[in-house]
Amino acid sequence: MTDNDDQLSERELEVLALVARGLSNQEIARELVISINTVKVHLRSIFEKMGVQSRTEATLEAIRLKLVSVPGAETAVPAPVGVEETPAAAEEDWPPPRLLQPEVRSWQRLVALGAL
Repeated sequence: MTDNDDQLSERELEVLALVARGLSNQEIARELVISINTVKVHLRSIFEKMGVQSRTEATLEAIRLKLVSVPGAETAVPAPVGVEETPAAAEEDWPPPRLLQPEVRSWQRLVALGAL
């Protein structure tokens, strides 16, 4: 990505940042107020310019090139010698409550009520 032709446009950088955040094409379209087809066109252009074949590769390359920043991607500073490191999350916090109780959609509630 050194030639001017290979530089990502401002809009492509916006799309790439949203891809790096894990948004789907539909979510990106909604966020940027563009069509899903336009998102796909931007993604094809991004992949071609970056020489990648997937959203994951594009995200990793964008992080490497410092085109996007990802929280927690910074290098961790090692603990001083003799100091025990504390885990990032306490064991009692795992699994998160969201994983313990799956989301129940409205149609599932209706089916369950109909079965009673």
